[in-house]
Amino acid sequence: MKLKPGQFYGKTSQSLSANGFRFTEKFYSSDARLPLHSHELSHFCFVLSGNYKERISTRHFEREPSALVFYPPDVSHAEEHLTNGRHFLVEIDANGLERVRQYGAGLDEPLMLGGDSSLWLAARLYREFSQRDVFSSLALESISAELLIAASRKKSGIAERT
Repeated sequence: MKLKPGQFYGKTSQSLSANGFRFTEKFYSSDARLPLHSHELSHFCFVLSGNYKERISTRHFEREPSALVFYPPDVSHAEEHLTNGRHFLVEIDANGLERVRQYGAGLDEPLMLGGDSSLWLAARLYREFSQRDVFSSLALESISAELLIAASRKKSGIAERT
């Protein structure tokens, strides 16, 4: 099953669209079982709370708070939530992804981000999303672009900038 832009399993707490990016906070119960599915758009998933198991192809992963994963479009995955949890999801439209591809970034596989700067950016994004003001749309777009750059650098083997 392929989910359309803005579609995710779980219960939506809040969402916002801004300049080619969509930001959504989702809640998952401890008994949530998400069937094998993919997403039309690429996205980041920042785990705010909770633990779950994820299957991507034949690989299995344990996700916990502060996990940050980039998913390109059409990557099939399934989840089994072990505890109640919250995710902050950042979708990138095709134009946003194309902007980093122009620089040679090949974000065509799932990518686990764990460096200090990537996690700092994800936390900053969530804080801006949660505590909005008149400048938040611009700030969210800017920070999201930085996060895409961090993912592109990691994928390209370029050292993280702290």
